[in-house]
Amino acid sequence: MSVILQRLGLGGVVRNKTISSINKAFRKPNTIYAIAMLVMAAVYSGFLCTKGLPLSEGWYTEYAWRINHGDVPYRDFSLLFPSLYAYLISFITSLFGYDLIVLRIFGVIVFCLEALAILNIFRLLFAEPYCFAAAVLAVLFEHAGVVDIIFYDYLYVMNLYVYVYIYLCISLLVKSFSPTRKAAYETLAGFFLGLIVISKQSTGIMLLAFSLIYIIVYRIIQKQSKIPVFEICGFVFPIALFLVWLAATNSLGEFYKACFVNAVAAKGGLFSELFAWIINGRYYIPFGFCFALPLFLFSTQRTGASNAGKWLAGKMHFVVAILFSMSFLLLLFLLYIKSGFADSASRMLDDNLILFFVFGFTTLVFVASVINVIRMQRSTECRANVDDLAFIFLFGCEFVISWACGMS
Repeated sequence: MSVILQRLGLGGVVRNKTISSINKAFRKPNTIYAIAMLVMAAVYSGFLCTKGLPLSEGWYTEYAWRINHGDVPYRDFSLLFPSLYAYLISFITSLFGYDLIVLRIFGVIVFCLEALAILNIFRLLFAEPYCFAAAVLAVLFEHAGVVDIIFYDYLYVMNLYVYVYIYLCISLLVKSFSPTRKAAYETLAGFFLGLIVISKQSTGIMLLAFSLIYIIVYRIIQKQSKIPVFEICGFVFPIALFLVWLAATNSLGEFYKACFVNAVAAKGGLFSELFAWIINGRYYIPFGFCFALPLFLFSTQRTGASNAGKWLAGKMHFVVAILFSMSFLLLLFLLYIKSGFADSASRMLDDNLILFFVFGFTTLVFVASVINVIRMQRSTECRANVDDLAFIFLFGCEFVISWACGMS
C-alpha cells in the first residue's frame, strides 16, 4: 500500500499512521470476509445479469419513461404497488439513459449491498466463519427458482430495505450506544420501515404490525415506558412525504384504489391473498416441516433452548441423519407416484417445497424462542437476555417475510 502511494506521489501527503491502520484493517477477519462477500456477489450477479431477457424487464423502463415525460402513476397509468420504486428507476434512467445495461448494473450494486447487509446481520449473532457461510447461502438462495433474474426488481430493492432495517433493530438490541448514536439508529430504523411500506404495501404492513407487537412486548419485558419517539419520527417522515406527493399530483384516491382495492381483488380477495398460498401448497407442508424438524432439533440442542434438544444431545447426528433420509425418500416416493420418475428429480427443488421448508424452520424456531423467553420470564432463577430477544426479532421478521412471500 505504501509503495503504491509513493509511486503516485502521495507518500509525503498520507501519514504512516493512516497506512498502518489500513493495513491492519485488511488483516481483520471481518474485513476479509466482507471483501470476499463483495467479490462473490459481484461476480455472481455480474455473470447472471446479462443471461436473460424476461418480458417483465421492460415494465420498469416503461414506468420510468412515462414518469420522465410527465405522466403520474395511478392517475395516468396503472400500478398495483406504491410508486417509490418507479420514481427511483425514473431517476436513474434520467441520469444514465434507458439502456438495459444501466439498470442491470444498478441491479448488481443492489445485490452486492444485499450481500453485505445479510453478512452484517449474521455478524451480530454468530461467529465470523459461520456468519460468512450462512450469508453466502442466504444470498444464493434468495434467487432460487427464478427463471430470469432481474437483480434490480422492486422486490430485491425492498429486500435491501428489509435487511438494513433488521440490522439496525438487532444492533439496538445487542449493542450499547451513546444517546446520540442510539437516536440515530432508532430514527434510521423507523425510516427504513417506512421505505418498506411504500415499496410493497403487503410486506410493509405485515412487518409494521409485527414490529409494533414486538416493541410493546419488549418494553413490557424490559419494564420500559418511554415512547419510541425517534422510531415514530423516522417512520412517519417517508410516509408523509409520499402522501403529500400523491396529494400534490391529485393521485391519492387513485393510489388507494389501485394498491388497496384492485391489488387485493387481483388476488381473489383479502382472505385469498392471506391464506390461498397455504391452501394451494398444502401438499408440500408436511414435507417442508419434515425437512425443517431435524435442523430445528439440532439447533435447539446446540443452544440448549429446549428439553427435547438436551435429551437428544448425545443422539443428534443419528436422529438428523435418519429424519432427513426418511423425509427425502418419502418425498421422492410420493412425487414418483404423482408424476413419474422423469419429473421427480426436478420437482425435488420446487419453489413451494423450498418456501415451506424455510417457513417450517422459521415457524418452529420462532415459536420455540417465544416459549423459551416466556419460560425464562416466569423463572425466578433467570431472565431472558438480549440475545434471546434478538433471535425472536430475527426469526419473527423471517416468519412475516416468509408469509408475505407466500402471498406473492
